[in-house]
Amino acid sequence: MKLLGNGNSNVRSSGAYSLGELNKNSNTVIDALMKLLDDQDSKVCSSAANALGKLGKESEAVIKALLNLFSDKNQKVRSSVAEALVKLGKRFNNVPHLIEQWLQVNQNNENIGHLIDVLQQIVTADFVN
Repeated sequence: MKLLGNGNSNVRSSGAYSLGELNKNSNTVIDALMKLLDDQDSKVCSSAANALGKLGKESEAVIKALLNLFSDKNQKVRSSVAEALVKLGKRFNNVPHLIEQWLQVNQNNENIGHLIDVLQQIVTADFVN
């Protein structure tokens, strides 16, 4: 956990990745990863988003924090957020609803089509299963 506050962005990114791989979704870990979503370095944000998707903690705060990153200028960050939302959406029923709310408020977002694809992946997975 100390690595997440390191001055080197590669260390913070690796720390976030490792937490996702360890699969320990305590509130302390989730909170630390959510703080990294605001990191200046896009690689750190992407790693934090991926880790949150892997950990699969059902939390409206996590989903909303990920959705807020969907406006990020970095395509890698947006892709990581999309992957995390799909993973979470396949496990928890409230994710599609929160995505729909975000879409209604952010109708002019230039990345809205990608988020609609995420929603479709979640709904299709529910239908197939």
